[in-house]
Amino acid sequence: MANNRKLFNALLDAHKGSRSGILRVQRASAKKQLILREGKLAFAESNLPEEHLARILVQNGLLPRAALSEVTQRMKAGKTSEEAVLEVSGSDMRILKQGRREQAVAILASLLGWDDCDVRFFPGENLVRYQLDLGMALPEMLVLSARRSASIRLASIPPDFFHGSFFVPKGNGLEAEHFPLDPSESHACSLVRGTVRLADLFALALPGGTKPQELFLRLFMLGLIERHMPTATQPIDDFPAGNESGPLPAHFEEMLARLEAADPYEILGIKTDASQEEVQSAYHGLARQFHPDRFQSGEFSAEVRDKAERILSAVNESYATLRDPGSRAIFDEKRLKEASPVKAGASAASEQERAAKALFRQGRECLARGDFEKAAEHLKGSVWLCPDRADYHRYLGVAQSEMPKYRKTAEQHLLKAVELDCLSTESRLELAKLYLKASLPRKAWMQLQEILRWDPENPEAHQLSAELKQLDKSFPGWR
Repeated sequence: MANNRKLFNALLDAHKGSRSGILRVQRASAKKQLILREGKLAFAESNLPEEHLARILVQNGLLPRAALSEVTQRMKAGKTSEEAVLEVSGSDMRILKQGRREQAVAILASLLGWDDCDVRFFPGENLVRYQLDLGMALPEMLVLSARRSASIRLASIPPDFFHGSFFVPKGNGLEAEHFPLDPSESHACSLVRGTVRLADLFALALPGGTKPQELFLRLFMLGLIERHMPTATQPIDDFPAGNESGPLPAHFEEMLARLEAADPYEILGIKTDASQEEVQSAYHGLARQFHPDRFQSGEFSAEVRDKAERILSAVNESYATLRDPGSRAIFDEKRLKEASPVKAGASAASEQERAAKALFRQGRECLARGDFEKAAEHLKGSVWLCPDRADYHRYLGVAQSEMPKYRKTAEQHLLKAVELDCLSTESRLELAKLYLKASLPRKAWMQLQEILRWDPENPEAHQLSAELKQLDKSFPGWR
């Protein structure tokens, strides 16, 4: 399990220094950004469809589902998400504020489990146009997001997480007084003195009705407690003595009972969509923990060694299944078929998805060779099979934009790609290029401004903007 220390450090630095700017977090194609003003959170944005403002409002019953298409149409016309929502909701600032607050908590909660990501801060005032400033203190937002993330387990948790040893870190600027903790969180934090096992603290009486596992998970996400990670050459002080009556054999027996009913993903403590790097990282962590060399000293009984070997065997088998993409695909298909009739249907649909991917690959190969007509034919097939894939629509639009007679259709596919992923800089960039080819500079300008909003250093957007400036100096932004 991870907690995003880079993000925490950046947020606390902005809080202490009352800084303004954009804090952007990116992992693969997922981009999320926090807009900061004088050390407080103005609002948050994400390019993931489920975290778009309008979808958040619909999910929370603040807008009817039918309003989604209206918001999308207004955003296509150049409105920001806030402006579009206000127009659709009848300028109801209450709805906008509730939605922005819920969106910010959801986005930050999802970021707490991201460790392998790029965190960058772009300082400055008024870098993004917005109607509403939440003005929320960053420590408060972090606590709210940690509670949300812990309650719905947004981050994957290793099977032994709550049986490990933890301590309170010192001297890293993450002390408890920075955060508005509730009484139960403060009390739980005060119980961690020295290096202690969380399992030993669960039996203690804690104020409030929150489960102790969730309380300590919040503290870990906030960086208020850290996990002790011994190596094979260090003393094993996160396990009790291995005598026959001690807690370690019972703990291992409990783990073995859980592992018998667990699948490889659950055994490694990862999500089903985990990357190969995440699979490998989880395996190495568990392999170090249950390596036989750690249990050879006289303080551990034969029973403990036997159980540790059995746990490690389950870990090795799980890793063998998931480390190879081929065996993992076979396991995933079997898992889906056995799960439920609905998932079995989804597995059958995977054949259609594979056919779409093959057509998409062939279309891109033709596009690279400059065979635009053949590329468009292949890409039409991929769109027909999977009409909800933004990248399929984008590449079809790119291919068709090279043929003047298909440019209107190309615009429709590129607009569809933007609708499916309205913050995608790639789709907007291709749309801007299409508008330039069609001698529609103002439409191109609108798309370029939206790109630079999310990617201020995008070189191609800057280059196209400079070309537009030479063509037409009448745009308001150039006066």
